[in-house]
Amino acid sequence: MKSRPRFPFAAVLSRAAAPSRAAALSAFAFSVLALSAPALAAPGLPLRGRVVDAQTAQPIADALVRIVTPPRETATDRDGAFSFADVDEGTRRIQVSRLGYALSDQTVEVHAATEALLFRLEPRAIPSPVVEVTTTRASERGSAVAFTELDRSAIQDRYWAQDVPMLLAETPSVYAYSDAGNGVGYSYIKIRGFPQRRVAVTINGIPLNDPESHEVYWVDHPDLVSSAGSLQVQRGVGSALHGASAVGGSVNLETVAVPMERALTIQTGVGSYDSRRFSVDYRSGLLDGAYSVSGRYSRILSQGYRELSWSRLWSYYVSAARLDPWITTRLNLYGGPEQLHLAFYGVDRSFLDGGITGDPKEDRRLNPLNWRNETDNFFEPHSELIQDVKLSDRTSLSSSIFYFPGKGYYDDFPYGPQTFASRRLADFEVDSDSLYPVSYYAVDSTGAPAVQPNGRFLVTGSDMTQRLWVRNRHYGWIPRARFAHAKGDLTIGAEWREHDGRHWGELTWAQALPPGALPNHVFYDYTGRVRALSAFAQEAYSPRPDLKLTGSLQWRQTRYAIGKDRYQGYDFHLTYAFLNPRIGVNWNATDRWNVFANYAHTRTEPILSEIYRADDPSAVPLFRVVDVANHVYLDPLIEPERLDDYEAGIGYRAGRTSLKLTGFRLDFRNEIVPNGQIDRLGNPITGNAARSVHEGLEIEGGWTHRSGLEISGNLSLSRNRFRDYREFVDSSTVNDYSGNAITGFPSRLANVTLGFRRGGARAQLTLHEVGRQYLDNSEDNRKSPALRAVPGYQKKLIEEHAVLDGLLAFDLAAITGTRPLDARKILIEIRGMNLTGLRYETSGYVYAEVPYFYPAATRNVFVSLKAEF
Repeated sequence: MKSRPRFPFAAVLSRAAAPSRAAALSAFAFSVLALSAPALAAPGLPLRGRVVDAQTAQPIADALVRIVTPPRETATDRDGAFSFADVDEGTRRIQVSRLGYALSDQTVEVHAATEALLFRLEPRAIPSPVVEVTTTRASERGSAVAFTELDRSAIQDRYWAQDVPMLLAETPSVYAYSDAGNGVGYSYIKIRGFPQRRVAVTINGIPLNDPESHEVYWVDHPDLVSSAGSLQVQRGVGSALHGASAVGGSVNLETVAVPMERALTIQTGVGSYDSRRFSVDYRSGLLDGAYSVSGRYSRILSQGYRELSWSRLWSYYVSAARLDPWITTRLNLYGGPEQLHLAFYGVDRSFLDGGITGDPKEDRRLNPLNWRNETDNFFEPHSELIQDVKLSDRTSLSSSIFYFPGKGYYDDFPYGPQTFASRRLADFEVDSDSLYPVSYYAVDSTGAPAVQPNGRFLVTGSDMTQRLWVRNRHYGWIPRARFAHAKGDLTIGAEWREHDGRHWGELTWAQALPPGALPNHVFYDYTGRVRALSAFAQEAYSPRPDLKLTGSLQWRQTRYAIGKDRYQGYDFHLTYAFLNPRIGVNWNATDRWNVFANYAHTRTEPILSEIYRADDPSAVPLFRVVDVANHVYLDPLIEPERLDDYEAGIGYRAGRTSLKLTGFRLDFRNEIVPNGQIDRLGNPITGNAARSVHEGLEIEGGWTHRSGLEISGNLSLSRNRFRDYREFVDSSTVNDYSGNAITGFPSRLANVTLGFRRGGARAQLTLHEVGRQYLDNSEDNRKSPALRAVPGYQKKLIEEHAVLDGLLAFDLAAITGTRPLDARKILIEIRGMNLTGLRYETSGYVYAEVPYFYPAATRNVFVSLKAEF
C-alpha cells in the first residue's frame, strides 16, 4: 500500500545547515517581523460596500476591489458585496474593476460613522490586467497557488536598469544572477532552485520561452518593465494552462493595458561601471473616449563588473488601443537590438583569491572570453494583437495573435586549435614543420610534427574564429472563452504556436586555412521546427462565498522536427503528448485568514538540443534506433519528466499586516537535471534522474506603521535530493549520486527590508541572504571523503553569503509642495548595492574536477532622475 504524500516540514527544518551569522541575523529579523507585527498593528475600522451595474443595478460578482495605499484587495461575492477589516481611519483611494466595465476610482473618508459604499460600474470594454488573462494570473484569497504580485508602483520602487530576474530577486524563493556581475546583460532567474528553462514566462499572456531551448533571453527585452502594469511570480506548477511547462514557477508580465491619463515621463541615470540609462515615455490618455496611444524609447549601457562584459541595449514599446462599448482591441509592438560582449565562462579559485596578481579585487573580474570581438548581436521585434469581447454579462472572449521574427549572431574564438574535420574542411600538407605552431600538425609519439611518407607535414587544425547565426520565426494564436454561471465560471481555450529557426555557423578566420576554402565557409546548417498545441478547460466553483474549488485539465502536444540538415542529412520529427490535471481549494475562513491547497500533475518534454545537438558536426541524434536511409528514429535516450506537485498554505491579512506560509513537495520521476558541467557555448549538460524530491517551506510577510515605517521579508528553506540517480561519465564509469543534493539549488533564501517613507522621501535597507549551493551532483564529493582530503582540494560549492543594499529617494515636488518645471513628480534616487563590499560568487560549474565561479559586483551605486509631466 502506497503512503500518502505528506509535507515533512520538520524534516526540512531539522536538516537545514547550521546557521551562519548572516542567516541568524535574517532569521532573527524575520522572527521579529512575524511575531510582533500583528501585536503592533493598531486596530482599524471595518469597510463594507457593494458593486452593481450602473444601468441595470444588478450585482457584479468577481469585481476586484482595491485599496491603493497601503495596497489591499478583495473580490466581490455573487451578491456584489465586499468587505475589509482593520482599515485605518483617514482618506483612502479605492479602485473597482471588472472585465467589461469602466474602472471606478473614488476617494472616501474612513471613520467610525462611514456607511456602506456603493460603486456603480459603467459597462465598457476597458481591459483590466487582473482579470483579463484568467489562465495565467492568480488572485489573492481566490487562487489556490503560491504567488507574489508587484503592481506598477512596487515595480518602479525596485527598478533602476537591471534585468527582470534581478528585479524579482527579493520575492520568495527567487534567485537571480548575471554573467556580467552587475545585473545588466545576460541574466538568469531560478524559482525554488529550478533554472529559467523550467520557468514559464508570459508577456500579456503570450509565451516568451524559446520553443527550442525553453530559455528566456531577458537581454532581448531591456527596460520592458518601464511599460509594465504588473508582474506576478507564481511558484510551483501554478495556474498557467498554455505556454511553456512550468516546473519551478512562472513569471507573468502585463504591460499597462489602457493608460487613462496623459503623461510624459523622462528618466536618466548613471552608476558604477559606466552604467547609464535613458528613457522617455509618452501616454496619450483616452482620446475621444475610444482611443489610446503610448510609446517608449530606452537605452541602457554598461561596461559590466567583469572585464569585457559590456552591454549596449536599445528598447522600444508602442501600444495602440481602441475601446468600443463591448470590444477592446490592443496592438503592442516592442523589442530592441542588443549588442554585448559575452561572459559565460567563470574563473577558478585562484582568481578569486588574488593568486594571479596578488590583488583579488582585480583578478576576480577577469573574463576568460577576452577576444574583443566575442560579441552577441540579436534583434527580435514582437507584435501582439489582443482583443477582448464581452458577449453578455455571463460570456466573454479573448484572443491573442502574435508574431516574433528574430535574427542575430555571435562571434566566437574557441579556446585552442580546432580540427579542420570539426569544421568540415580537409587537412592539407606543407613542406615545413615551422610554418605553424606544433599544435596545428599531426604529431608523432614524441609530440613533434610527424613526417608523412612523401616527406611533407600534415596540418590538421588551426586557431580560428567563427560566427554562429540564427534566424527564426515564432507565431501563434491563443483563444479563450469565459462563461460565468450561478456559483462560478468556466474557462476554456486553446493554443497554437509555430516556430522555425535556421541555425548556421561560418568560419570567419583561420591562421592556417586549407587551400580552396571559401570565405565564410559554412560548417553546419540546419532548421529546427517546433509546433505546440494545447486545449484546456478550467472550472472555478464556489459552493459558498468563502470557498472556491478549482479544477483544470490541459492536453498538450509538442512536435519537434529537424530538417534541411545540409551536411549530416538527418531529417526526423518527434511528438510528445501529455494530459495534465490540476485541482485546488481556497477557503477564506475569516476576512483575515485563508487556507489553500492544490495538487498538480505535469509532464515535460526535453529540449530539442537534448535530442540532437545539430550545431556539433560530431553529434548524432540520441535515439536508441537510428536508420538515416529510411528516416527511422525511435526511442529517444532522454525521457520526458513526470512531476506530482503537492502544496498547501495559510495566509493572514489585517490592516497593514500580512503573513503567509506555504509548504510544498515536488515528487519527480526522470527529472531532467544538470550534471554541473557546461558545453563549449556555456549551456548546461543534462540527463535524467530516475527519482528525485524537492520539498520546502516559504514564509513571507509585511507590516506598515502609520508613521511610515515599513518592514517586509521572506524566508525559503528547501531540501532537494536524488532518490535514485546514476550519472554516466563514459561507457565504463558510472557515479551513483543517490541521496545527494541536486546541483544549483540554494538551501536557503532570505530577504528582509526595513524602510521608511513620508511626504515624498523614502529610505530603505534590504538584506539578501543565500544558502549553500553545490556546483555538481557529487555534493562536494560527499561519498568520496578521500578526494576531499587531498592537499589543494577545491570545494565544489558556493558558500552562503549575505548582501546589504540601500536606497534613498526624494520626490522634490511632493517634498516642496510645488511643481518644479511644471512636473507632477521629480524623483531622485540613490541606490547602493552590496554596501559592505562583500566579495562573493553567484553561480558556477565544474570542468575536469575544477570548480569555476561567476563573481558578483562589489560595492556599487546607481543614481537616477525621473520627471513626470
